[in-house]
Amino acid sequence: RNQLAMDSKDSVLAAFAKHFGGANASIVSFAPGRLNFLGEHVDYMGGKVLPAAVDFGTWTVGTATAGKLTIWSTNLGAELTLDGDALDKPYNDELFKAPDNNPWKLYVCGVLKELKAIGVPFCPANVAFGGNVPMGSGLSSSASLCVSLAAFFLRLAGKDDAVDQRGLAKLTRAVEVNALGANIGIMDEMASIFGKKNQFIELNCDTLEVEYHPIAIQGYTWILINSMHKHSVGDGAYNKLRAGMEEVLAVVNEGENRGKDGLLVDLDVQTLQKYQSKVDEEKYQMALYVVEETARTKQFVKAMGDGDVDKVGELLLGTHDGLANKLKISTEEVEFIVDKCKESKQCKGGRMMGAGFGGCVLAVVHSPDTQGFITELQASFKAKYGIDPEVYPALIGDGQMVEGP
Repeated sequence: RNQLAMDSKDSVLAAFAKHFGGANASIVSFAPGRLNFLGEHVDYMGGKVLPAAVDFGTWTVGTATAGKLTIWSTNLGAELTLDGDALDKPYNDELFKAPDNNPWKLYVCGVLKELKAIGVPFCPANVAFGGNVPMGSGLSSSASLCVSLAAFFLRLAGKDDAVDQRGLAKLTRAVEVNALGANIGIMDEMASIFGKKNQFIELNCDTLEVEYHPIAIQGYTWILINSMHKHSVGDGAYNKLRAGMEEVLAVVNEGENRGKDGLLVDLDVQTLQKYQSKVDEEKYQMALYVVEETARTKQFVKAMGDGDVDKVGELLLGTHDGLANKLKISTEEVEFIVDKCKESKQCKGGRMMGAGFGGCVLAVVHSPDTQGFITELQASFKAKYGIDPEVYPALIGDGQMVEGP
């Protein structure tokens, strides 16, 4: 792990000891956030995506005790105490509500509920969790949290073998679906679990097969620029996109006699165009984006293998154009950053990353000019919006791990 990740671990361990009277943690679990190079909004349609685990993540530490389960959020300075009966309460119970509509208690409860459903017993413990994935940045702090918590509680119960890695991804995805009502795909959890240092994953979201590719392009650096506009997948807009795509797919499948299991990502543009007049135009554009993004994803793997940075930049910008103009999920701040990427000779391309509605822009920049590009971008952004956009190096690390007895 890089120094930022290890500092985060030390901070959480120190907070645990302070909060629980000098106790030492016997189990330590880590799960990273993720970025996605290409293949945005196609995971829930069964397509291929190209994520990687970042070296930001969530640490969960703790030790078994008697009585109740006490969980301390080191980032928020807030505590949740549960007994086994609490898991029978509905998600809208007052117990799981937190100030400022922060859903962290729902995530904790959701993980425990999903583990209970597969026979993992409730275990009293003192637990602390925290990390350095910027919330609302599009780097999937929620998947990082859920995977870290789930791996911790599996080890605490002595049930590591209750699920394999893909089963862990499915379980933690179910938390967001059931607790938050966000009908997401499985990319975030798979990336957090299967990540490898300096590799991106070619993930088939239909079969959950993974293949690894190196991220390096000689002479160029990947960076993440935070628009400082927090995104959220729990406000209904995300579900609306998926429902629109599925509606168009149902029409095409019926017309082409493909059956109900035919995937949108397996269509070509010409076949989809036959049905444009038969569906709502806004929803058609959503479906067209998925078909075009699927083609871009294939081209991106080849371009990376060839070291063709010009093509990589072109594909990033193509994806952003689709996200902004077909899915309509960009923001003013994000557009400002992407425009600066287009204008700069040092930057080959950039795009909004994550579910959209804010979050980070992923960009590839000529390495010797990276700091100059960042300095100029931050100055112009602050002049317009009155705030410095945070910029993070896109350091690609290993996936989830757990240590302890």
